[in-house]
Amino acid sequence: MGRAVTHARSAARRGFRPAALFVPLAVSILVAPLAASALAGADGPTVVPWSRYDTGRVNVVFPEERPAVELIQDANRSLSASLELTGLYELNTATSGAPLVVAAAFPANASGFNATTALGSAGSPVGMYANLGVTPVSGSLWGNMSGIAAGTGPVTATTLAVAFTATTNTATEAGVVINWSVTGFPRTVQGTTFAVSFEFDYANGRAFTACEGSSVLFLAPAACAGSAIGNGSSLWGSQYTSLEGEGGFGPVAVVSWSPSVVYGTAASTVTFGGLVERPGVATFVLGSTPAGNSTARGTVAFALVAPPIGSLSTLYVGSGPVYGISAALLGVAAVAGLVAYRRRDRRLRDGL
Repeated sequence: MGRAVTHARSAARRGFRPAALFVPLAVSILVAPLAASALAGADGPTVVPWSRYDTGRVNVVFPEERPAVELIQDANRSLSASLELTGLYELNTATSGAPLVVAAAFPANASGFNATTALGSAGSPVGMYANLGVTPVSGSLWGNMSGIAAGTGPVTATTLAVAFTATTNTATEAGVVINWSVTGFPRTVQGTTFAVSFEFDYANGRAFTACEGSSVLFLAPAACAGSAIGNGSSLWGSQYTSLEGEGGFGPVAVVSWSPSVVYGTAASTVTFGGLVERPGVATFVLGSTPAGNSTARGTVAFALVAPPIGSLSTLYVGSGPVYGISAALLGVAAVAGLVAYRRRDRRLRDGL
C-alpha cells in the first residue's frame, strides 16, 4: 500500500510538469508583445543632428545648419513632425486661380547658414542667418518652379534670419517658437504680396485642417473649427490662424502664426495659402502686403499635441493584432493545460 501511495505521489508530481511548463509559456506570450512595443518605441526617427535639446516633453532636433526643425515626443518616439522654411516669394495674387510667383529665394540654394546655439542649454535660442539670391520666376505658386528665367542671375540679395526658442510646456502641447525676419527683399512688380513658404510634415499623417480662431501660439488649442484640405487640394484665405495635422485620435502636430507681419512699425495682415501634397505632407505660405522697404518680421509656433488619455491604446501602431493573437494563444494553452491536468488527476485517482 505504501509503495502504491508513493508511486501515486510521484506520478502526481510528474503530472504537474506540463502545467508548470505552461507558466513560462504564458508569461512569454504576455511579455513578447510588450517587449515588441518597447522596441518599436525605441525605433523612432533616426537623425544625425547639428544640435538638439529636450524640453522635458519633446526632443527638439535641428538636422543640420538650415532653417528646419524636427519634434520627437519623449513618451512615444513614433510621434514626430518637422517644419522647414523653404522659400521667400513675391506673389501676384491678382490672378484667377493660384497666385503667380514673380520672384523667389530658396534657402536650400544658400552655400551655408551662419548658426549659433547654446549647446546643452534647453530652451536657449538657436539662431541661423544667410544671404540669399532672389531670382525671377514665372509660374504657379503650387507648380514646380521650373519657370526660373534661363540665363539670368539673381536680381539682388536678401538676408534671412531665423531664431528658434522652446515654448513653455503645457498640458497639451510642447515645441518651438520661430521668429523670422527678411531684410532687403526686392519688389519687382508693384502691388504684389510678399510670402514666406514652409513645408510641414508629420508621421502617420491622415488629414490637414486649416483652423480659424484659437491657435497654439496664443491660446490653448480648442477643437479645430475651419476647413479640411484634401490631398492634392489647396486653400487660400486670411481667416486662418493655424494648420493642424490630424491623426486617428485627434491632432498630432500644429503650426500657428501671428495674425500680421510687421514691416518696421506697420503691421500687415497675414493671408494663408496651403497645399496638401500627400497624406502627412503640406506646403503653405504666409503672405502679406509689404509696407515700404522695411525688414519684414513674423512669428510661427510649431508643436506636437498630446493625444487624449482615452486614445493612448492607439499609440502602439500595429500592436492590436499582436495582442489579439497572443490572447488567443494564451486562451488555447490555458484550456489545454487544464484538460490535461484533470485527465491525469482522474487516472491517478482511479489507480488508487
